[in-house]
Amino acid sequence: MVKLVGLDSARANRNAPIVISQPSSYLALAQLLSNLVASSPYETGAPALAHYAERLPQTRLVSENEGTLAMAIDDGYVVRATGTGWRRGR
Repeated sequence: MVKLVGLDSARANRNAPIVISQPSSYLALAQLLSNLVASSPYETGAPALAHYAERLPQTRLVSENEGTLAMAIDDGYVVRATGTGWRRGR
């Protein structure tokens, strides 16, 4: 969750929370922060907060730990554990 603190109350009350529902990662967070820095939401005449969350990069599910890698694919997922090959799941 990203929360902007210090917006004037009139502006804060006009803007409902923005929910990012597409798959995203730290790349989307970095782009969101870049958008906020490039055009400060605290300035007079700043665009609506939803503008800052437009066109963020999407990232498919990828999860990895010491011995396992899992990735989402179009019709399910694939998993690879240490010492095994890739296995499909649905």
